[in-house]
Amino acid sequence: MSSIPAESRAAPTVEEVIAVGFSGRGGVCFELNHFMQLLLAALGFDAFLVPGSMFRCPRGGHAITVVRLQKAESQGPDGLYLLDVGCGNPLDVPVPLHELPHRRQAGGCEYEFRALESTDTGTNCLVSDPRSTHARFQIGGSFLRIDNDDDNKTEQKKETVRCDFELARCDFADFGEMMTHIFTDPASELLRVPLLFRYLQHGPDPNLHEWVLIHGMKFLVAGRTKKQLTTYQTYDEILPVVMKHFPTLDEGELRAAFRQFEKVLQEEMALFKF
Repeated sequence: MSSIPAESRAAPTVEEVIAVGFSGRGGVCFELNHFMQLLLAALGFDAFLVPGSMFRCPRGGHAITVVRLQKAESQGPDGLYLLDVGCGNPLDVPVPLHELPHRRQAGGCEYEFRALESTDTGTNCLVSDPRSTHARFQIGGSFLRIDNDDDNKTEQKKETVRCDFELARCDFADFGEMMTHIFTDPASELLRVPLLFRYLQHGPDPNLHEWVLIHGMKFLVAGRTKKQLTTYQTYDEILPVVMKHFPTLDEGELRAAFRQFEKVLQEEMALFKF
């Protein structure tokens, strides 16, 4: 996104979402989760999008795929599963929304999906929108920090809402306003700092899962219980690392994006001088 000249940026069309999905290069939630929803629907599944928020962005700043698996009447209620393939955080299995809470472990931290109570929303809560019905809570601190003994006990109890969402069907067009902001507004977080995530190893054994997360100039390699965090000083330093772990990216486009991120960084540093 950041490699594209500002005057040429635009929210993606459905045709562009399909092209991104088949390219295998990755994308943002509006592209990856919508492609997943279209793919599952084409295979006959009852798959739909729901509106969410991440990191306290407005409602609809995150799109999530949900699948309803119908059961015979004698087998009980239908199953609802969340498939968030564009969240920039580890999510190694479909989340059974009909069997909450659902807790998993990644990067030495735990995360838990819960149905929200009425007391969970409001101006003093970490949940972004009062219409949200569910949330993903991060437990035990952040992936992108190095724990020490002094604050370990506090961090183990700390909970942060990483994502909240409303279990309400949406069309892709319903995200139009937020997509335009995220793809074109210079204030958009995704145009100000790089965020990349992918699994390196995946399979039936969660102990063998390994993934990488790049946010800004921080590079994290993690598994279920362990993590290794490296902080670089410049975007030039982290560029080879990004290319190694995300080989489908175009190096020229990546360099152009990093020049834009560096420009944003310099502008922010200039503000702090006064």
